[in-house]
Amino acid sequence: MVNVIKDNSLNSKSVPICVQSLDPASLKHMRSIGLANQVVQLVDGNDVDYKTGAVIYQASDVHDFVDGRPYSWALPRGGRYVDAMSTPAGLADIKPAPTASGPGSRSSCL
Repeated sequence: MVNVIKDNSLNSKSVPICVQSLDPASLKHMRSIGLANQVVQLVDGNDVDYKTGAVIYQASDVHDFVDGRPYSWALPRGGRYVDAMSTPAGLADIKPAPTASGPGSRSSCL
């Protein structure tokens, strides 16, 4: 995607392209190879408690491999879940890749 943006002379913060991802590692990688556009770190869980509106970040289903985590967090880092991105330490960890953060599809439908 970064090559397509660069090849079409669209690699600039002033261009109205906003790259979004649920995984901070993908945004960091795209920044490291020269993406200049605005990027948004989406924050979402893997389910919603529709009675309370709370986003659920873990599941007990053994077949749910990612289990409420970005894929890059599922194997190497273990115990962190998406809600960690909402803490000061979590925001510092995903910085400087995203220009902004926003809700994923489940959170925005509450």
